[in-house]
Amino acid sequence: MLIHAILALSPLAVAGLVAAFIVGGTAKGALGIGLPLVSVPLTAQFLDLPVVIGLLSVPIFATNIGQALESGGTRRALYRLWPMLAAIVVGTWAGVHLLLGTDRLLLNAVVGTVLVLLAGWLLYQPRIALSRSAERWAGPLIGLFAGMLGAIAGMFGPPLIAYLVGLGLHPDAFVKYIAILFLAASGTLIVSLGAWARCRSPISRSPPLR
Repeated sequence: MLIHAILALSPLAVAGLVAAFIVGGTAKGALGIGLPLVSVPLTAQFLDLPVVIGLLSVPIFATNIGQALESGGTRRALYRLWPMLAAIVVGTWAGVHLLLGTDRLLLNAVVGTVLVLLAGWLLYQPRIALSRSAERWAGPLIGLFAGMLGAIAGMFGPPLIAYLVGLGLHPDAFVKYIAILFLAASGTLIVSLGAWARCRSPISRSPPLR
């Protein structure tokens, strides 16, 4: 599905697609976050939304590996984040089913509405503060919501960023934590989309040879 969609594009559209990823990658390199926030609206001008999400899942996963592992403290971060990581996996899996099973016009309307709401949130940037006791129940809820949002719109970041800012983390810890969360989310997205593609493949549905 992904390869066929890209090959069907005109040379001008392919150039626009490459430019969208360059801009998104620049934001990621400069800020440590921002690849899907920038690239999803741009690439959606050239490709169907499920194809966009599948295309973005690989660079999101790849660009966060180094940030998740560098500077030490990875085991401690995983211990603190594991309830949220489990919720992100569940939310992403459920979101993929919504992404692939929802009418395209309705899906585009939902994603467009989400983008407008996120733009408003980023404009006003409300600050929250979470205690360690609130972290126990807020983490899984935010993880579930972020997983579903990321699967249908490619934007795991905003709720995760708001949550981690609310924890008052040191900047280095913030980058590590957000990278670990992105790895879990994008990895689940890749596996879920791959499983769906195999189920939809004519080869997988053909009767066995006798």
